[in-house]
Amino acid sequence: MNKRLNSLDVLRGMDMIWIIGLEHIVRVIANNHDNALFNWIESQTHHGWEGLRLYDLIFPLFMFISGVSIYLSTKKQLANNVPKKKIALKVIRRGLTLILLGVIYNGLGYVELSELRVASVLGQIGVGYLFTSLIVLYFPSTKIQWFFFGGIVLSYTILQLFIPSPLGAAGSFGEHSINAWFDQTFLLGRRYNGAFDPEGILCNFSGIATTLAGCLITPILTSSTLTTKNKLLKLYAMGTSALIIGFSASFVYPIIKSMWTSTFNLAAIGFSTIYLTTIYYIVDIKKFDRWTYIFKIIGLNSITIYLLHRFVNFQSISHKFLHNLGELLGSYSDAIIWSGALALQLIILHMLYKHKIFLKV
Repeated sequence: MNKRLNSLDVLRGMDMIWIIGLEHIVRVIANNHDNALFNWIESQTHHGWEGLRLYDLIFPLFMFISGVSIYLSTKKQLANNVPKKKIALKVIRRGLTLILLGVIYNGLGYVELSELRVASVLGQIGVGYLFTSLIVLYFPSTKIQWFFFGGIVLSYTILQLFIPSPLGAAGSFGEHSINAWFDQTFLLGRRYNGAFDPEGILCNFSGIATTLAGCLITPILTSSTLTTKNKLLKLYAMGTSALIIGFSASFVYPIIKSMWTSTFNLAAIGFSTIYLTTIYYIVDIKKFDRWTYIFKIIGLNSITIYLLHRFVNFQSISHKFLHNLGELLGSYSDAIIWSGALALQLIILHMLYKHKIFLKV
């Protein structure tokens, strides 16, 4: 348990790099190439209402990786005889801090309170972290953790498909959904989509299962009794099974990220399991890691760069230095500007890494 899984930091960095600039670069390049491949790439860089795109996996993948880290951290602390009460207090503080940082990210301090959005990406990560950590801490049995996971997925499915709300019939999605009613009734602050929030109350509840799924695959990942081959077979089988269930059920229960439907959840968990297993094999088993430095420094300070990207206009700074070069490249101008913005962030992350500065909330 003491051995660090470098693949976690690398995959987290591969996930976050899209948020801090790579998405914009890829989109500009794809828009300048009118062929089937680049058209498909461009279609994967923006949200749709229904269905699953690669960009939709960024958020749940981060939560899934968080679940793996929760399992490793909790087991390590318990092995070191840290009292459960002390661990729980730390978990509660960290979860609430993430929720607060999410509100700050949304503009606490400069946005009118009537317009302030309380729900947030960081808030949902915080809720997932908080409840998953407490489940792992006080219910160490893997069977009971599977019970919690199944209970969340099943109860959320029942809520969305079979329970009507004052806004609409059972099985409604969007502004007439049970999610919308919960958010309009209980959620503080402005809702992102008006009628409901994609990081609203029920989406947070569903997201707990995403984080918990990361915990559930970790005993296999870190097993000292399973061979590498058996680990890979089990993990790929679990990921593939989640994908099959999610996509098969989507014919009657649509995959909708903004509603965090159970089909979306299962499909995202399936992809996340396959991604992590692959990177684990490449980085931790085969030790092929010379290419990972950029992703590692992002992954080790993911919350830091997420907040910096929100409050520092790196694109504007890059524009001051690269505007003329961008003009020479015409329609590729924005790609150059965003490349400069990404480079600035990587320089900061490199300096933080070299000085061993990591944000711990």
